[in-house]
Amino acid sequence: SKVWDTFSGVCLHTFAHQHIVRSVAINSAGSRILTGGHEKKLRLFDLERPEAEPSLLRETSGGAETVHAGNVKSVIWERRAEEEVVSAAEDRTVKWWDLRSMTKSHEMTFAEPITSLERALGVAGELLTVTSGKSVFFIDAASRTVRKQHTLAQAPSSASLHPTQADRFITGATADGWVRIYDYESGAERETHKGHHGPAHAVSYSPDGELAASGSEDGELFL
Repeated sequence: SKVWDTFSGVCLHTFAHQHIVRSVAINSAGSRILTGGHEKKLRLFDLERPEAEPSLLRETSGGAETVHAGNVKSVIWERRAEEEVVSAAEDRTVKWWDLRSMTKSHEMTFAEPITSLERALGVAGELLTVTSGKSVFFIDAASRTVRKQHTLAQAPSSASLHPTQADRFITGATADGWVRIYDYESGAERETHKGHHGPAHAVSYSPDGELAASGSEDGELFL
């Protein structure tokens, strides 16, 4: 994984891994990053001491370095106090990690493989959006319970909740490459956007909700 200067484009730091890195998350202070991928490990790097060895999260104190049975798909920081991070993996689990003890604090298991995990902080509070099989789950970050679930006609590759209105969410799809917008309360399809010529793997709203972005295997990014 690499850390880049957003103004100059210069690479500031390079952190070596033994396998593919699938997800990187940086805390709001810009002082630490969390990585996860095909090693099935979670590493925490200190950007104020980039030469130092990373800290490894473990299921229990002194436990194994491998913390998921499948490849890690996504890692995020919880923003309430930034004392916890969350990981989602192909083993159908979402796990919460306490950075004070560096161990697992909670776990949820899903019936189908997980394809994405996103954190949304807006008018609906802090929610985690998880796509698994044909379903989208909206999980309350504080209670760690499912606030809402919708099963869609097309299996979503990723999903993003609108940050300021919270009345809609957007999904990508690998089956047809279409990007769809659904009603948050009912799950009804509201809009369909075509244009990608390959699977649409990633979608996300901008922080102000004015734009949505989608990325596809066709090498294009749509706004």
